[in-house]
Amino acid sequence: MNKFRLIMIQTLGIALVPFLVAGQDLQSGNQPLLFSANEVTHDKKSGIVRAIGNVEVSHEQRVLIADSVTYNQIQNVVTATGGVSLLEASGDVLFAETMKLTGDLKDGIIRDLRIRLSDNSRIAATGARRSAGISTEMRNAVYSPCQDCADQTDDKPLWQLKAKKVVHDEKEQVIEYTDAYLELFGVPIAYIPYFYHPDPTVKRKSGFITPSFGGSSALGPTLSTPYFFDIAANKDLTITPTFTSKERVHLAAEYRDIGPNSRLESDASITLDSNDELFGHIDTKYRKNVNDVWRMGIDIQRAIDDTYMRRYKISSRPDMTTRAFGEAFKGRDYPFLVTTSRIITGKQGN
Repeated sequence: MNKFRLIMIQTLGIALVPFLVAGQDLQSGNQPLLFSANEVTHDKKSGIVRAIGNVEVSHEQRVLIADSVTYNQIQNVVTATGGVSLLEASGDVLFAETMKLTGDLKDGIIRDLRIRLSDNSRIAATGARRSAGISTEMRNAVYSPCQDCADQTDDKPLWQLKAKKVVHDEKEQVIEYTDAYLELFGVPIAYIPYFYHPDPTVKRKSGFITPSFGGSSALGPTLSTPYFFDIAANKDLTITPTFTSKERVHLAAEYRDIGPNSRLESDASITLDSNDELFGHIDTKYRKNVNDVWRMGIDIQRAIDDTYMRRYKISSRPDMTTRAFGEAFKGRDYPFLVTTSRIITGKQGN
């Protein structure tokens, strides 16, 4: 049977003419459901619409795709089975074999849920409940930032979070984890009672940034858990503790401040080794346009030890420069004035 579109259920009804199925008491302005399928039947007495074969159901900015869909107009319930996908306006895609949703596709219960977030990170859960189209509460869930990691069975992902409860709050733009374990190559390495991080839609918001893993022969496996402070539209601070298996916690900070005529960027770090010896560094760059001709700048680069920079993969440069300067731009002339300049190599404790 040729594919046709559902355009409107009217009181009189017209057989074999494309028609829209208007839902009852839909929460978003009674907007109709738009069906597209190979075969659609409508039992007016029971108020049940059945669509079979390449089914697409859309409501506002959500699209439901499945092998078959049943819509009970009286109960305002949509039941989808077979290769079900729910596409959200945010770019997230929900996958399952069956979904039972309200007529506006906002609320529902889903078993064996898999989610591909808009940044291609993945979540898999044994069950989930959707609420108001802005919250998904999942149980026995696994989150991983890498593609296909949540579905892997043989090769374990580099890292993943397993939690008894995961809530994706799209209104607050956060993903929350309760009673979770952090796994590295499938091995639990840390218990986390509660944790949250921004979801992929967030551009600037205070909170945890997705953790990162690394490692080296000197440090062993490492875990970094950055926290971002959105101070203002033009200012931010990121604090990053890094946990290592062979050394103590390494703490790094990055501060950025952009003004109308100036820019400040500063990185710093600090740690104690196993002998309680202090190591750290600072790398600050400041630029300011004094007027239309003159610009001034300050560079401060210091480290207690150059091997520290390489060990923690901060920089491989053998020298660091501290200077203050002014420069003028006028016509084709390029006067350059260095007021102070100091290049330091090797041990830099003084």
